[in-house]
Amino acid sequence: MKLFHPDFDQIDNGFKTSFTFDNEEEEDQLISWLSYMEIDHLRSKIPVITDGKMSHQTCVIIDMAVKTNEEEEVVEDEVVQVEEETTRKKKSKKVKEEVALE
Repeated sequence: MKLFHPDFDQIDNGFKTSFTFDNEEEEDQLISWLSYMEIDHLRSKIPVITDGKMSHQTCVIIDMAVKTNEEEEVVEDEVVQVEEETTRKKKSKKVKEEVALE
């Protein structure tokens, strides 16, 4: 199995992480694992030249959306809100326990 992982500039231009395989068993195992982990992926045939002859090779492409800075900020805000709600809930439980002890 061979892996291609694009650098940051290539990711910004729409390139994705992809895998090529030496045999079908490797391909089937990776696809099973990706499906189990619920990772979006695509299968594709890509042209390759071997000994001067063109053929096609199977390729699996990890199809993950590229996040922009705005999307990352929204996620961070949601995490902060969840942490605040969790903190508030914990405090209210402690107050109830103290009242019950008195």
